[in-house]
Amino acid sequence: MLDQRQEYQEVKEKLLSLFRKYEGCVKELYQGDEALKGTMEKRLANFTSHEMQIKENSFSVVVIGEMKHGKSTLLNALLRKPAFPKAVEEATATVSYLKHNDTAEKPEWRNKAVVFFMDEKREPVVVEHTELKDYTTCLGEKLNVAEEVKEVHIYSDSPFVEDRVSVVDTPGTNTTVSRHNEITETQIERSNAAIFLFKANAAGKKSDFEFLSSAARSIHNFFFVVNRIDEVGGMDEAPRLIDNILSKLREYEGLEDLKVTQFYPTAGLLALLARYGYLKNEKYTEDEWRKLDSPEFREELEEKSGLKKFEDDLMTFLFKGERMKVSIESHLSYLEECRAKDAQMLVDRREVLEGEYDTSKLENERTQLELQKEKHKGEIEVASANLKQKLEEEMKSFQEEVETMVENARDKFSEDLRQDYPTYPDLKLEEETISELPQRRFIKLRNDIQAKLRETVKGVFKAQDTKLRGKINEALEQIGVDMLPELPDLFGKRIKVSPVEVASQEVEELKTQIEEMKRQMAELEDSSEQYDILKAEFDAKQQSYKDAQQRLDQKISLLGPRPEPVVITTPGSTSYEDRDGFFGTIGQWFLGPKAVYHPPTTTVNTDARDGYDNTLKAIEEQRAANEEKINAWIEGQRGRLTQAELARKKQEKLEQARSIAEKQIKEAKEMMRQKEAEAKKSIYLKTIRALKKALEEATDQLLAVMKEAIHKCTDWADTYISEIQAEVDEFMRTKGAELDSLQQRISMTVNQKEEAQKRLDEQEKVLQELGDEIDREAMNIRSIYR
Repeated sequence: MLDQRQEYQEVKEKLLSLFRKYEGCVKELYQGDEALKGTMEKRLANFTSHEMQIKENSFSVVVIGEMKHGKSTLLNALLRKPAFPKAVEEATATVSYLKHNDTAEKPEWRNKAVVFFMDEKREPVVVEHTELKDYTTCLGEKLNVAEEVKEVHIYSDSPFVEDRVSVVDTPGTNTTVSRHNEITETQIERSNAAIFLFKANAAGKKSDFEFLSSAARSIHNFFFVVNRIDEVGGMDEAPRLIDNILSKLREYEGLEDLKVTQFYPTAGLLALLARYGYLKNEKYTEDEWRKLDSPEFREELEEKSGLKKFEDDLMTFLFKGERMKVSIESHLSYLEECRAKDAQMLVDRREVLEGEYDTSKLENERTQLELQKEKHKGEIEVASANLKQKLEEEMKSFQEEVETMVENARDKFSEDLRQDYPTYPDLKLEEETISELPQRRFIKLRNDIQAKLRETVKGVFKAQDTKLRGKINEALEQIGVDMLPELPDLFGKRIKVSPVEVASQEVEELKTQIEEMKRQMAELEDSSEQYDILKAEFDAKQQSYKDAQQRLDQKISLLGPRPEPVVITTPGSTSYEDRDGFFGTIGQWFLGPKAVYHPPTTTVNTDARDGYDNTLKAIEEQRAANEEKINAWIEGQRGRLTQAELARKKQEKLEQARSIAEKQIKEAKEMMRQKEAEAKKSIYLKTIRALKKALEEATDQLLAVMKEAIHKCTDWADTYISEIQAEVDEFMRTKGAELDSLQQRISMTVNQKEEAQKRLDEQEKVLQELGDEIDREAMNIRSIYR
């Protein structure tokens, strides 16, 4: 496969090399001969054109077939990774292009997928290949793919899409979504070749042949694939299935002449598994795959898939087959034609130098040239008169038609505005793009008129084909197609649909007042909350004081009445004491202890009363301390309490203000609604009028340009007739210059002829060597594409 790709690259390089070498040869053959300068420049320009064609060759292969034939899986197998999503349901919902990384417009698109949307203002989305499900299939949850996605470009370094080849995946046909059929049919019309898939277990269905018959009207190169062959017994069953398809195909009306070279039985899923590895599928579970996976097993799957043969033949077609054959043959033929002309020119030069050239032939050619010049002059004069008359008639008709087109466009625009934007909210929804509406209409109208003008002018000039020949015909055709000037873009205005602005100053003032009230109300809430906190703290402290005093009162009540003093009388008594002194001791021994008499006593006991008084005093002291403490706290909190009292008063006032503000807000909102409704109505009417006026002004300028263009058409005709005459004159001059060159060589002196003879020998040698190389390379290249 890669050998074929390398071979194709070598063919391109050889062709380009031949053209580059011939450029040097042309300069060697023609340079220095002023008479042949024009011929040389034209030849070199043609060479440049051929080189560009070789470099920029492009080709499109579309993959088509009914739903669920395995198109996406087959492409994934060729790509060797699951880039194109597949599913049990209808999967592909838009067209996807597999392109080479070298064609990516931005570096970040390489090896990525780029999603383009129907809405051209929507930026393309760049995603990984594995994330395409949401953008290309009916199963995506992010958007309605069939209605929102225009196409997807999948960039890769796959060899199948080198050299401007693209492979295209389509939604297929026979689906439940009607738009899928339209997408597929459109892509078929744009493609150069097709891979047509039959499904092995349903091969030869009538719907397949109907689809193929339709596709064959646009495409002549088909690769026929019988896919999913593994579902019907594998490759052993392939010959029978293919014979069945062929027999039905030959009998189907409209396909009798279809070129069928070969059918390829394939199993896309097996090939993808072999080349990529495990992915969720209906053949193997993940556990089964883990047990089976090995190089030998993958090689077996690859063999069973049959994809290698198809892959190689596809590469041969793309880089070594019919696609290249015609274009390459055209380049070779042109080189050979140039060589033959230049060889004849050198033969003529040699005959002149050797005196063998028939001078009467030269004079005859001069005579024929003069006659041809006069003939062309007469033809041009007749054509010019007819052209101007025809142009005048057609331009008059064109002007009338343009005026009608402009009038109809204006009326249609007014009608569409009323239908599309019946109210202000409808207008507001498209505020960002509403200003572009007149421009869009104008551009469409301008393009329609421009196309009509091209068609009209082209028709006028083409009418002269029967009277003008050769270079004249080419020039007239060019006038109608390529030389028509572009019309200017006259629309430069932008209509801004601003947010609604209420004009009433009164309402604006009310809005300011409302905002101030809201601010005050917010402050009120803070002040009220502070007052409540302080009041709760004060109440708690007061209650604590009261509770303490009550407890003291309870203690006093528990004391009862004040106790009276208690009088205690002690009766007289005798006590015995030891005797003192020496004699007392002796007396003690003899007489015993001394008897002492104590008379009766009376005492007053005040302990109970004193305890009562002390307890009462302590209670009173505690009461006084509590009172002093609460008074000190109140004194310390007096400032905060004062602020709290003020906050409470402010609260009462702001509560009244709130009520008033709410009423004012309600009244203001009602007034604003009225004013806003009036403003919206005014803006709506002004915007609609501005949109219509913008289109009218633009079309007025367009009409003016059209009238000016009509007046200039006669000048165009005169200019291009003059250019045609000049081109004919240039042709005659060039031809005459060639004859003059021959005449000069005939009139050379002996020394001049000897010098020219040496130069001619060198030129013949250069051309012969180049010619031999062209013959040799052409033979090699043609053998490749035979």
